[in-house]
Amino acid sequence: MSHPTTVHLRFDALCSVSTVLEQHDGAGHYHEVAIENSTAVTDIPGMEGGYTERAGHKSNVSDPNQYPVLRLRDDARILLELSLDQISKLPTDADSRSIVPVRCAS
Repeated sequence: MSHPTTVHLRFDALCSVSTVLEQHDGAGHYHEVAIENSTAVTDIPGMEGGYTERAGHKSNVSDPNQYPVLRLRDDARILLELSLDQISKLPTDADSRSIVPVRCAS
């Protein structure tokens, strides 16, 4: 199980005015997270992992910290998806916001 956490992000670029950040709600559903001045803050709830068990052996172990919980979208095109593990490995700015590199396709 992952723990609930608040994520503070700063995007190094936004591709257009239609670029949106979305948070995964489960079962393929997303809700929009506000981006203001290239920054965003959102609360990520705790999530459970899972595994398959046969004859006392676990396989197909899934770590909720590796689930894509956020995605950046420009119109219908998904620019990137981020898990909590990926966010934790990003560099941070002076205000402790994770700096998210964004590549805009032309």
